[in-house]
Amino acid sequence: MRSRSSGRRIAVGAAAYAGVSLTHREHGSSVAYLTASESAEKDRSSHDWSKLATATDTLVIFMGARKLAALMALLIEHGRDPSTPAALIVRGSLPSQRVIEGTIGTLPELAAAADAGTPALTIVGKVVELRRQLRWFDTKPLFARAS
Repeated sequence: MRSRSSGRRIAVGAAAYAGVSLTHREHGSSVAYLTASESAEKDRSSHDWSKLATATDTLVIFMGARKLAALMALLIEHGRDPSTPAALIVRGSLPSQRVIEGTIGTLPELAAAADAGTPALTIVGKVVELRRQLRWFDTKPLFARAS
């Protein structure tokens, strides 16, 4: 079983390889980590979406690719602006990494059209806008080439 700090390290690493800073002094100074796959034994989610949607600048959602449309709808329903930037990082840090960028309102459709797959990490917040400046891994000449 992985520790919570291990999960955060995975998120930070995947985000770094995707060129997404989780915090930035001008775009987001707070971050929350959550899982979309809670225990099957729970009869309902323990997440308080009314608080999560707007409490922090950046949300990092583990294991949410299959529920992406529902998760983004929950954020919108509970007050997050649909035009908030969002990214889905699929197979982060691997040669097969893919990053799908959009907004809370458009990401589910973009991910479905791209047949995104799993494992994936979803990042929501203005920090996603920095990807254009910070991305490095998928711009290398041999990125995604088979050996």
